[in-house]
Amino acid sequence: QRESQDRVVQPFDGTIPFKVSCAQCLLTSNYPNGFVAVLGDTAEELQPTIARARIAADAKRKKSQFHSDHADFVCAICLSTLQLLNRAGNTRSASSQLHVDLMSQLSNCGVQLSETRGDDVHNLQVKLGHHLTSILRMIGKDHDGKYVMILGYQKYPMKLELDIPGGKRHLGETTLDGAVRETEEECSLRIDTEWLASHMPARFGGKHVNPSGEDTG
Repeated sequence: QRESQDRVVQPFDGTIPFKVSCAQCLLTSNYPNGFVAVLGDTAEELQPTIARARIAADAKRKKSQFHSDHADFVCAICLSTLQLLNRAGNTRSASSQLHVDLMSQLSNCGVQLSETRGDDVHNLQVKLGHHLTSILRMIGKDHDGKYVMILGYQKYPMKLELDIPGGKRHLGETTLDGAVRETEEECSLRIDTEWLASHMPARFGGKHVNPSGEDTG
């Protein structure tokens, strides 16, 4: 079939020149995407967990096995500091003292931001990832004095992104499966899946059932 002298339109042979990726289990299941918040009463309480993540990350780094989404560093930050940053919205307007507090907590956790000097702290731009802002909204002020394990990303000297592990489920994954995989991909920390399943309800891929027999959590 000829459309013009220069262009020939071939008859449709039943093939589609692009791929559509979808699956019934992703489209119709009740499993939401998940994220992991590791909380402690103090920064020191989180240090053993952070140390395990760093050791595992060092081993992956030597073998060049880093996932593209892997964090630049892992640390513990007080929830009250994160709540203040979250309320500041565009964190360029956050006070220099708030950034000084953040930098102090990073330093106490052994994190030194690249090419960032103390007198530049007022120019620091901090972005909170959507998993982190979600958990901050969920817990409100009830746990402001606690600390959370944070993943840090620094692509530019004065720009910092903070988040917690999490992301979209892969084909066939439950919420639990996805959260465990994302945590290892993003900070090299391996979670005890059986322990986590015992604390999560079946609707998220877990095994926890309360005494009344209801699937809760």
